[in-house]
Amino acid sequence: MIALLEVREARAREDLESWLEMLREAEVQAEAARQRLEHARIAREEVARMFAEGAVPAR
Repeated sequence: MIALLEVREARAREDLESWLEMLREAEVQAEAARQRLEHARIAREEVARMFAEGAVPAR
């Protein structure tokens, strides 16, 4: 009985480690997406500012 519970515990631990690894990878990807969003926002604001100041001729 104890041996079966140990096997079950080991499997649960492996499942947890697998999920935690996927979570870490998702967090890395989310941070990269967050940075891309921030860069796009800054670029849009800069271009809008340039148009507002007349620095770029509107087409």
